[in-house]
Amino acid sequence: MIEIKKISDDDVFEAVSLSEYAFNLAPMSAKKVVELQKREKKENTWGLYNENKLCAKVVILPLQMYIQSRLFDTGGVMGVATYPSSRRKGYSKKLIIESLKIMKEQGISISILHPFSHSFYRKYGWENYCEYKKYTISMHSFILNDNKDEGTVLLKKHDWTELNQIYEKYASNFNGMLKRTPEWWDLYKNHCAYQAVYYNEDSLGGYLLYNIKDRNMEIEEFVFLDVLAQKALMQYIQNHDSSVDSITMKVPVDDHMSNLLENPILDQRVVPYFMARIINVENFIKQYSFVSTGNKSRILMRIVDEYAKWNNDLFEINIEADGSAKMYRMPSYLVEDMKCSIGTLTTILMGFQSASELFKYGLLDGKKKYVELFDEVIPPTRPYTADLF
Repeated sequence: MIEIKKISDDDVFEAVSLSEYAFNLAPMSAKKVVELQKREKKENTWGLYNENKLCAKVVILPLQMYIQSRLFDTGGVMGVATYPSSRRKGYSKKLIIESLKIMKEQGISISILHPFSHSFYRKYGWENYCEYKKYTISMHSFILNDNKDEGTVLLKKHDWTELNQIYEKYASNFNGMLKRTPEWWDLYKNHCAYQAVYYNEDSLGGYLLYNIKDRNMEIEEFVFLDVLAQKALMQYIQNHDSSVDSITMKVPVDDHMSNLLENPILDQRVVPYFMARIINVENFIKQYSFVSTGNKSRILMRIVDEYAKWNNDLFEINIEADGSAKMYRMPSYLVEDMKCSIGTLTTILMGFQSASELFKYGLLDGKKKYVELFDEVIPPTRPYTADLF
């Protein structure tokens, strides 16, 4: 008999072994096992059992994510794994569909994940919501056009209290950044050897998290609250020119660091990153703020959601003059103004793609005037996440 339930105490190490095998991980040290268990907590891990034997698992992390500078309860899906002997039996599909129900019951409005395959998760309603830009830069090219900086950059021991003060101000400017708990910050100790913090008088303005290996400075996070902080941190990077030959870093796609360099020759690559999926569309819309136009708007939208039937319906979205909104279920025989999948709706509301762009590519159907209206009421935002799980 197949049963999906939280894993038992007896299966904690079995779940770790399943992750090792499914993701081609080398056998973990005791330290690594403890780190994985801190993230994949037993109470967040659900297993699919066949005749009481663990065959597959999924982890649902209880997270909070910034959207429009406010925190939304978010389900972080990770660690979806199945033993080879249990594959092609639909076990992963059963777990993923069940995870949608679990997240709905937990009051979660939206879910995110880092996909091993975008096409696999797209089938279940997740869609891209952010990309990042990866720079690979020769240190010879990394010369500021103005090396007059203000403030001080100090190499610090791991002090997450200071970093989090900066991070939260920075993160709230994006759709998709996570709120980090002390426990979450603590995991960075094993991934980033160094941290440097920018101070301007008594205020905190930015930081770097990085490693140096084989004469390459790999910057995991480059966070700044203003251009002064950005320039000072860039000067700090440049000051490593005697010990570092190259720099790699991940930044938001709208980064324009080249404006501050004498010779802006940067190898840049845009990388698709996390995917998102609205879990409960009615609850999500209640929390969402549309553009305050001063006028009321009404759109009749048919949402297609094969795996979360509670979203699969015709809704009237009533947007008030102040940007607040509610959804109402409508008789299915009415003719909609717009029709799209839950994934398409998610990527629009996260600010990653416009309704008009998706309409052009046939990923959204509807009357053009309503498509344009929907674009008008979606706030301009910057989707990005700096985390990985």
